[in-house]
Amino acid sequence: MNYKIDLVRKNELKECAKILRNIYNNNVLSEGWTETTSLNTCKFFFKQNRDLFFVAKNDKGG
Repeated sequence: MNYKIDLVRKNELKECAKILRNIYNNNVLSEGWTETTSLNTCKFFFKQNRDLFFVAKNDKGG
């Protein structure tokens, strides 16, 4: 599978937050991130450094 590195768009923040939440709530870390805390974190980084907030997308756009 090929991936493209792209800047995160504002309309992609909820999906990025979901990924972040799943990473930190895994069986090893179990940090208890909520939808709100993960979305607020993504919004913070998007606002602070929009040009440094990247996501890897597969060839099908997801």
